[in-house]
Amino acid sequence: MKRSILSLIIITHLITCLSVSGADVNDLISQLYEKINVQKNLQQSDPDYQANYQTIDRIKSELISLGDESIEPILEFIRAKALRNEYFYTKIAEILKGINSDKSQNMLLDIALRKSSVPIYPNVAASFYASNAKDPNKVIKLLASDQPDIVDTALQYCVGIRIDNTLLEKLGEYILDDVNFRTYHKWLRVARIIKMDPGEQYAREKIKILTNSFNKLNELPKMHELKPGGRPTPQEKLSLEMIDTLIIMKGSPRYLEKFTPRQNTILRTCFIIARAYHNDVGVKEELKHIIHNPNGIPDIRKAGLKAFAEIGTKEDINFLTDIADNDPLRVIYKGGPRYFLINDKIINYSLPANVLPEEKKYVEEEDKKWILSNGSVSYYLRPIAKHVIQEIADKESRITK
Repeated sequence: MKRSILSLIIITHLITCLSVSGADVNDLISQLYEKINVQKNLQQSDPDYQANYQTIDRIKSELISLGDESIEPILEFIRAKALRNEYFYTKIAEILKGINSDKSQNMLLDIALRKSSVPIYPNVAASFYASNAKDPNKVIKLLASDQPDIVDTALQYCVGIRIDNTLLEKLGEYILDDVNFRTYHKWLRVARIIKMDPGEQYAREKIKILTNSFNKLNELPKMHELKPGGRPTPQEKLSLEMIDTLIIMKGSPRYLEKFTPRQNTILRTCFIIARAYHNDVGVKEELKHIIHNPNGIPDIRKAGLKAFAEIGTKEDINFLTDIADNDPLRVIYKGGPRYFLINDKIINYSLPANVLPEEKKYVEEEDKKWILSNGSVSYYLRPIAKHVIQEIADKESRITK
């Protein structure tokens, strides 16, 4: 009995020692605010700058370690002071993110959806909420916002979610309303969500959403502009992502032929390559034309060549051998930049934006001379064609055994 009483006394004493009173929490919040005000007036060269910053970071860590116990005093402090200090509110948002409890997450969600009067930027709250959430099914709560930047943030964290009818409708609105160049980045985001959806439901509707906005985007002149440093054009990125999505998306094969455009467009090319990957031998002759076309987009030709491995047979070896021996497309690497050459002519060169009009001709000539004389040059499609020939040979060998 005495031992039980002693244990109870010790436990009570430990709890008392470890707990922090409301007054202590308020003191920490006041210190945080004071140190932030000091920091605003310091330059990085000031001797106290680093020490003050470290103090702010220490106080922030202490408030995070207290968990939900910090939240109400923080709210009381904000209500009482009616502060206008962006840096302070950013630190409060970081504290809520660091606590990462149901209560702090709900607060961040309310701030993001403008249901709270706490003057933290909604997009900051949304980003912190989404990065903590882990489960995409919680992130989609942010889609209730009518603010485009909040929806953008939510969709970045929705990859891997099973798409239902509500989310599908939201995705369609997101990329079909008022199509402009900003929609290009939205489209890539939506394509990745659709591509990684673990379910097969709504495959037809998903393809329709992507193709409708794809066509509208390709009407924008900026989609076709060459980029400095040999970077892919937006149209090229869009097309490669479309091919990848049509190949990976569950449930897509049964709709690919139905949605293949009749017109000879880049979208048709995407569908032909995806159909080949899914063993549609009916597209073989058209795919050969895509691969053989020296004026085609290099990475699209490459994707077509890789897909040809799925439908090619020994009867196609002569065609592939011609590519392996004679295709003129070469690539020159300059560290990060990548330029394509046909007959020693760079086909994806673009001047930097800051070149003066009267200097453009000279800069282009000198730049191209430097690229051609200092880069590592190799054939782009020839090695891939040789690899595809070997894949087909291996496949034929397995069949005959």
